[in-house]
Amino acid sequence: MPVSPDRAASGGPSSRLTNPSGPLQLLSEFVAVRRALSSLTTELANLPLTQEDLSSVELVIAEVLNNIVEHAYGGNADGQIALSWTFGATGLLFRVEDKGNPMPDCKLPPPYCFSRLRNRTRPPENGFGWLLIQRLAYNVVYRRHGSRNILTFRMPIGL
Repeated sequence: MPVSPDRAASGGPSSRLTNPSGPLQLLSEFVAVRRALSSLTTELANLPLTQEDLSSVELVIAEVLNNIVEHAYGGNADGQIALSWTFGATGLLFRVEDKGNPMPDCKLPPPYCFSRLRNRTRPPENGFGWLLIQRLAYNVVYRRHGSRNILTFRMPIGL
């Protein structure tokens, strides 16, 4: 059910909208990530988002899901990932859950610093995905709850 920009900006209870079909469930494989991104952009198309907003969401979600496939599950395609979202007065709120390996030290990576690149002839292999996530998403919180990784974040778009 689409939400008008006026109602979405008002922040009233009728402006909250969650993914209509429930959380997107996907296997931990790169082709499943591509299908999930397609489903997500289709579901978000009815929200008052610009093309730039949609591109930012797609970029952040792609980085998060691909990191889970590559690092949490280590390429094991049998892992399960759940992606849910809510649209409300503060933008899009996302929740991603998996049962893969926890993040190192059960913490988010530290903020990436461009000063590390000053004396390098080649860019580093890792880290730019989290840099993008940290630049485009807000209130990024990771926690390990039992055997589950839970990542939540907000994208203040469509406001």
